[in-house]
Amino acid sequence: MKLSWVEKFEATKPFTEPQAWALFKFAAFGEAFGWAVLITGITIQQLHLPGQNIAVPIAGTVHGTFFLLYYGAAMATYTSLNWSRLKFLTALVAGVPPLGSLIFEIWAAKVRERELRGAFRKVIVRAFIEHEGKVLAWESSEAAGWQLPGGEVKKNETGEEALERILVELTGMVPQSDFKSITQTTTTLTLIFTVKNAAKYAKVDWQAILQKYSLLDEIGFVKPELLV
Repeated sequence: MKLSWVEKFEATKPFTEPQAWALFKFAAFGEAFGWAVLITGITIQQLHLPGQNIAVPIAGTVHGTFFLLYYGAAMATYTSLNWSRLKFLTALVAGVPPLGSLIFEIWAAKVRERELRGAFRKVIVRAFIEHEGKVLAWESSEAAGWQLPGGEVKKNETGEEALERILVELTGMVPQSDFKSITQTTTTLTLIFTVKNAAKYAKVDWQAILQKYSLLDEIGFVKPELLV
């Protein structure tokens, strides 16, 4: 089906999400500043203060410039910000009343923070199973290089419960584990547990297990320096 020009435009994302947010935030504060300047100019005129004859024309020019920049920024960034059309139109309407863009930016910032926190806080658990100087690791089709076995922690599941679920599903054996360390990036939180009954896992027929899991390319005990 042929896309309309609006759909084609909304499919483009000229900025990364952080870049788009920084640009829109700057424009929103600028538009609010323009309103503050205009209100000040009107006040000077109403009170017949020095400069009353030029206060409103200058203030109006400043406000108008920032107003147009705000609308331009909203149009340029809303696709990169993954906003709906309704949210985009709300942003435009917010630029009309005094300081409306500032109020919208504060609300949008809270929504963005909540969404990013939910998207970026994926919790991963991994098992450190060491035996005779080597560690159990796998290579999967989903990631390059050798990694410690593990997976995502499900909702309402502890790290220990997730580790046990994954290793029992993989080998049928319950791990005896202790918390080892934690690492984090902007997208994931990784909990690493040391498995104390590693000798039992060293006796597993990993080639037989490998045949059961199509997503695994290799699995077995490898030298620690091979881990990514």
